[in-house]
Amino acid sequence: MVSFAATIPCSRATINVWASKHPEFMEALNTGKALAAKWWESQAMRVAVEGGGTGSAPMIIFALKNMSDWKDKQEVDHTSSDKSMSPSHIDPSALTDEELAILKKAMQRGPKSTSDT
Repeated sequence: MVSFAATIPCSRATINVWASKHPEFMEALNTGKALAAKWWESQAMRVAVEGGGTGSAPMIIFALKNMSDWKDKQEVDHTSSDKSMSPSHIDPSALTDEELAILKKAMQRGPKSTSDT
């Protein structure tokens, strides 16, 4: 969207304001983004099949991550289905001195290895 803003010439913030005020403009932006992602995906397929020279694949991956839903990040939900093993936040101010000492010792020791069990 930044290169589009530079082409017309205005700021990205202005484009965001227009999009929030004009649903048809927002739809046009979304269509443009989808077409750009389609083009980059076709380039990825071309490079995968034909090769593309040094740097082609990383450039395509970078573009896809920035322009579409491609991500390296994986989100893992550690919550059990019955919520009995849901991750929780520990409020250190609610811990006793003894609990704080145990926590401090555990943090200094680091994670247990399989040989510790």
